[in-house]
Amino acid sequence: RNLYVMMLLMLVMSVAQGMGAAACQRTVQLWWGKKWRGTVYAVWSSAHNAGAFVCVAVVQIATLMFTHSIAAVFYTASVVSIVIAIFIVLAGADRPATVGLPSIGEYTGDEVVLDDGQATRAELTDLSLWQIFVRYILTNKVVWAITLTSMSLYLVRYGIMSWIPSYLTQFKGFDPGTAKWLVGIFELAAVPGVILMGAISDLLKDRRAIVCIGCVIGLLICLTTYFFSTSHLAIIIVLLIMGSLIYAPLTLVGLMVNESVPKFAVGSSTGFMGFFQYIFGETLATALIGILVAKFGWIASNTVLYTAAGLALLLLCYIAIHEHHVAKIAAGE
Repeated sequence: RNLYVMMLLMLVMSVAQGMGAAACQRTVQLWWGKKWRGTVYAVWSSAHNAGAFVCVAVVQIATLMFTHSIAAVFYTASVVSIVIAIFIVLAGADRPATVGLPSIGEYTGDEVVLDDGQATRAELTDLSLWQIFVRYILTNKVVWAITLTSMSLYLVRYGIMSWIPSYLTQFKGFDPGTAKWLVGIFELAAVPGVILMGAISDLLKDRRAIVCIGCVIGLLICLTTYFFSTSHLAIIIVLLIMGSLIYAPLTLVGLMVNESVPKFAVGSSTGFMGFFQYIFGETLATALIGILVAKFGWIASNTVLYTAAGLALLLLCYIAIHEHHVAKIAAGE
């Protein structure tokens, strides 16, 4: 009975935590133009990585400070979250028009070019949530391509991150304590790389898929070293590099899916992609890889991660072609 209660509470927590992402992404879309949006979005997204490192550190410290009290750790995190939420409610604003400013589309001239080639600056609509979902999400080929790219990259992310301690200790001969800390270091090392790649996507005039393609090619090279090298130093170095090469495209596809729909559909596009990320990407990376490793060994995990990265690369090539088409429309060609 207690297990079912815990599962229910975990589901409620996941829903509550996931609600913040869509709101944050919509805020970025409504307050920043395309010229700076990649950098701003990357700074926001890097909080995932910094938070993951802090989480590892807090758990380790909590075992000393709170006499192994996991409850105290969760209470502390909840209080911090509530304080931040109160600050956002008091200091934030839904969109520029609510504080008497012009919309970001009016201020910068930015438009969203949809899948059918039409451009729009609209921030609000009279359409129902279901109509928005069907018209701009479910039947949008670009949204599907970006979503499947994100799902593939999530599979690589969790396929590496979730299994770092087991893989490094069982297959590479690492000390368990060192392997545990490498999970947090893997996350933290991604922060500067994510911000840099976001800024580069702005410098390339929103050609974000090109940046992602470069990252995934580098990721495939690093995966080869991670899988086949016997040098502990080399493995640690590629882990640090892979943090950026995984999280930078994950950050940019989150921005790309929002830039492929009208601003009033950003919440729906975020939720749609998030569903595939966690239900399929994370589940496959944790449950499926665990089953395959138990039956076939770590070579099965390697094959799954190679396949996922390769699929992401193919989808990104399609998205890059679409971005080129959008750029031509924006230039009036």
